[in-house]
Amino acid sequence: MAVVEAFKGIRYSLKDGTDISDKIAPPYDVLSEADKQKLLSRSEYNIVAIDLPHTPPKTAGPLECYQRSAKIFESWLDDGILVRDEEPVVYLYQQRFTYNDREYVRRGFIARLRIEEFGSGSVFPHEKTYGGPKEDRLLLTKYTRANISQVFCLFDDQTNEITKTLYNRAKYPPTYIGQLDNVVNEVWTLGDRELCHWLTNQMKNRKILIADGHHRYDTSRMYRDYLRETEGMDENHPANYVGCMFVSMSEPGLAILPTHRCIFSMKKISLDALAEKLADKFDIAFKENVNTGADLERAVSDFGALTLAFFRADDKRVLLARPKDADNLLADLADEYILHWRKLPVAILHHYVLERIIYPQWLGGQTPTIEYLHLADEALEFTKSNPDVLGVYVPATPIKAVRNISLAGQLMPQKSTFFYPKLATGLVIHPLF
Repeated sequence: MAVVEAFKGIRYSLKDGTDISDKIAPPYDVLSEADKQKLLSRSEYNIVAIDLPHTPPKTAGPLECYQRSAKIFESWLDDGILVRDEEPVVYLYQQRFTYNDREYVRRGFIARLRIEEFGSGSVFPHEKTYGGPKEDRLLLTKYTRANISQVFCLFDDQTNEITKTLYNRAKYPPTYIGQLDNVVNEVWTLGDRELCHWLTNQMKNRKILIADGHHRYDTSRMYRDYLRETEGMDENHPANYVGCMFVSMSEPGLAILPTHRCIFSMKKISLDALAEKLADKFDIAFKENVNTGADLERAVSDFGALTLAFFRADDKRVLLARPKDADNLLADLADEYILHWRKLPVAILHHYVLERIIYPQWLGGQTPTIEYLHLADEALEFTKSNPDVLGVYVPATPIKAVRNISLAGQLMPQKSTFFYPKLATGLVIHPLF
């Protein structure tokens, strides 16, 4: 059973106004030291001063980095820069943004989620995590005793009733706002006890999917276990929970962007040779006059579902390839993966086109370097300036596939989802004390 509850969050005091744009930051794992300094130049109280003690955060840094973050956190609380809500609150979090000339509004809410082992009950991952980032985050959690940023979670609500009910209480203006990278972040604080109790009851039978922030969730679990071993904490301790942003899978503003591939060491391959190798299992076509990302997206869409597009700097054409029988193309993997997984365009690309054709035919079985890009225009431009690269347009993964694969207890292929936009850090902190 999922346990989702309101909590007494820590947030900026708003004594200087409700706009905290200069104090919020992108997720720690996309920031460099230069990015950090740029954010701090906007405000010495930018959350990055606490959330990014060591760069790059792929490995643990010196202990004094995390001690410094803890001292800053404590001093901001003492000086009233940060304040703690006196009663448990559910934080409605809405993001307004534009993608491909379309305006989106993604609504969700921030609450705390009781930690459980992945797949043992109600919480499911959807991709593999790695050790380094967890070491860094664990040290930050130990010293600050807080979840500085949220895990991004999805839940099933076919009528979107929960989100609609909560946002019926969200009257403008919001409690506070923050603009970051052309995304408007708006937060409302709802402390009505009856409403918070209703939300907990509504969420208890839901399946929770980790969309982004697997490292944060795993770190919180590790911190809970650490406290159990060292302090013998009870079941009511706040470290049994992790702060999360919850978005319904039926939310109209939920956008999953594609992740395209730019594959190096491909100088010897031609589109004609690749087309010949694919023709047995794929419907093939060449498209000319594909000059922009919009042209590429249109060509893929017109050719049909599950279409991959290949392009090179030395060829003005784009090769379109669509499986003739997608249900059976990876049938030999049926014992390992459900059909939804085997029909993912990214699975077809990696487990058939790359591993069974390109790598053995042109690379002697070696695995090359791959650059991952989210915009079709970026993939085209990158390929044009790198004659050694084969560019691949990969269609976005539908949310239905993410749901079915995750609830089946299986992990998505690497780099198969990009939930846009990222959550802003600094809107609310989940304390573990």
